[in-house]
Amino acid sequence: MGNTTATVPVRFEFYILRSNTKLEFVHQFPKHFVGVGDPYGQSTDLYGQTSTTNNTTYVQEFQKAAYAILREHKDELPPTSDPACEFCGGPTQKVVHLLSWLYNIADPFIVAWIPNACEKRECVSRAHAQMQAKVGQRDVYARLFRETDWKTRSNRGCCAACGTTKATKRCARCKRVWYCSRVHQKVDWKRHREICQVG
Repeated sequence: MGNTTATVPVRFEFYILRSNTKLEFVHQFPKHFVGVGDPYGQSTDLYGQTSTTNNTTYVQEFQKAAYAILREHKDELPPTSDPACEFCGGPTQKVVHLLSWLYNIADPFIVAWIPNACEKRECVSRAHAQMQAKVGQRDVYARLFRETDWKTRSNRGCCAACGTTKATKRCARCKRVWYCSRVHQKVDWKRHREICQVG
């Protein structure tokens, strides 16, 4: 897959869904992963399911590197707020869904979602579907911070769909949200139309 000795700093964000807890760490990560992949991000879960890549070698190497870092923080993650799986009532396990924005060379990051679920495949699938329904499959990061960091991100001219600051333009109607392309404006429209008003 490339030179595995070169590394770059990558932000890891942990979200514990039930308790709305966020932890953030920066780690050195193999450089050959940064700048690779679908411009909307890549999603990989514990079972190797991916939403945007069919490159098995990439997925395996990515998982190996990412999970090594996740294991370093397992004791720092707070316990789930409910010991029972919200889907089947069984004992809760630390199940992790990874979503990455390593294509974003200026600010590469990986999000680790930790739902309140057991490790049964059907419960993990339901938790994954719940996460996607809550925040959208392709623009998780932008949706995650819209409520908490709206002014900072919009004032900096960050694209609401991908977070880039390159070649962004404001929404012509409300002038509060930025996009890097017409495609990203369309991707975000379902969410944005609810708040888009003439400024």
